Formats: sequence, structure tokens, C-alpha cells
Amino acid sequence: MVPAKLIDGWVVYVWDMKKKLIHVMDPSRLASITDARRSLHEDISSVLHASLARCLVTYFEDWVISETPWTRFFPFLGSKSFTEQESGVVAAYLARNYDGRRVEIALNEEFLYEVKKGSCLMYSRWKVTWQVFQAASQMQ
Repeated sequence: MVPAKLIDGWVVYVWDMKKKLIHVMDPSRLASITDARRSLHEDISSVLHASLARCLVTYFEDWVISETPWTRFFPFLGSKSFTEQESGVVAAYLARNYDGRRVEIALNEEFLYEVKKGSCLMYSRWKVTWQVFQAASQMQ
């Protein structure tokens, strides 16, 4: 799992090693994704994938790297597209709660409202993670 800060917000890439599948979760495009955005994610995930493969070969002698192309999967996870400022907390939630198919809490206006007002239990669990995402955002 790799959270990545793009120019317009946070994204989470998740590798399913058994299925040779890369899940792409983009909080700014949860409901639908354009061909241009899909192409961008394919390029970024290809670079990350090549780096992951180099690490696996370096640190795990017996790891077999398949030459088969990996499929990108863009799951439908909500009806709202989040802003750049909101994408960090959404990415943190996705990184923690995505099970390969779905998340427990719908990613919509109500989700964001609960996070902002601080009454959501998930918010308290992710307060530290959110601070890390904010700090990383400010460094760029």
C-alpha cells in the first residue's frame, strides 16, 4: 500500500500480489474517472510497481517477479469527489479501511461532516495519520 501526494491531492495505491491487481483509490475522483486521469494513474503506478519489484528482488531472494502485466482497478467507493484539502483524511481512511472491495462507512458529505466535527470514532483513530498527511503536504 502506497499513499501518494499528487499535485491535486492524495491517492492510495494497493497491490494485490495474488491477483496481480493494483487498486487505485483517488479521493478526488471516487465516483468516476476520466481517461486522462486513468492514464495518469497507470503511469504513476507503473513507476511505483517497477520500484517495488526492484525492492522485492533486492530483499527477498526467493520472490518470483511475474512479467505478466498487472491490471489497474478503480473501485467505486463513494458519490462525492473530495477537494485537495479533504483528500488526505479520505486517503488515510481508505488506507486503513479498504478491504479489497469496499469500505464500511460511505464516503459522502456526511462522512466528511463527521470527520470535521470530530465525533466520528474513526477520526480519533486517524488523528495522528491526518497530521502526518498534513505535514507531508506542507513540505511540497
